[in-house]
Amino acid sequence: MISQSVVLTVHNKEKLIKKVLKSILNNTSSPFELVMVFDGCNDKSEEIAEKLLKRNIYKNINKKILYADDVFETKANNIGLKECTGDFISIIQDDMVIKEKDWNLNLFKPFTKYSDVFSVTAHTSHNVGYVPPTEDQKEGEYYMLNFPDSVGFRTFNSYIPRDKFHIRLTSNRGPLMINHAYLEKLGYLDEIYSPLTWDEHDLTVRANLKYGLVSGFYPIDWFSKLSWGSTRDESGALKPWHRLTEYKNQKIFYDRYKEVIKTRIVEERNI
Repeated sequence: MISQSVVLTVHNKEKLIKKVLKSILNNTSSPFELVMVFDGCNDKSEEIAEKLLKRNIYKNINKKILYADDVFETKANNIGLKECTGDFISIIQDDMVIKEKDWNLNLFKPFTKYSDVFSVTAHTSHNVGYVPPTEDQKEGEYYMLNFPDSVGFRTFNSYIPRDKFHIRLTSNRGPLMINHAYLEKLGYLDEIYSPLTWDEHDLTVRANLKYGLVSGFYPIDWFSKLSWGSTRDESGALKPWHRLTEYKNQKIFYDRYKEVIKTRIVEERNI
């Protein structure tokens, strides 16, 4: 029997954690393993989550509670990923509300039909393009990469059909389901990208280059607001420190894969 794990890392989400956690507990098809990582929380997130998990309707869920010292997304995800026992692992961010019953079974469909799938996201899949600097820009100090051929929840204005699995070079952000065996072989997320961003892009490219595996987008119903994220302000704009992280990590990614991104992957498979 195929087993599944769900990783949820949490950093100071006391106003949101109940809604996020209930959406996972109520909508994930059992049996599954829940791995929660409380990452440097100094608010009531843990207290609220523990109270919810003690309810009788959730008492039989297999769960692990882990802790990190405010290491943020990449390292916190690795802490959780390395403790998972499921054959397939889904990463969900602490600002995402799952709205679909049995979402994990639906996100799993591309894996059941095709043997060469490494990861499936319900967020966005991309190719990656290089944007040359203008005369007043210095390379490495601006967004020098973009996302041609993007497909995902922001590229569809209405209902997303479920008859296609959309394969691109990279897949990132949750809900993101990953083949655990290959994730372990690849050494998990590369923490050179810490504290966040481009680690999942890098991971899916490595899976393709080393094992010929593909990654792509398949829709499930979930909801989030840009302002809920720890990296954005109330208007939804990126905070300055996040922009600097993006500059750094896009340069790392480009230096590694500048030859790879010249060949774009666009493939639609029937589901």
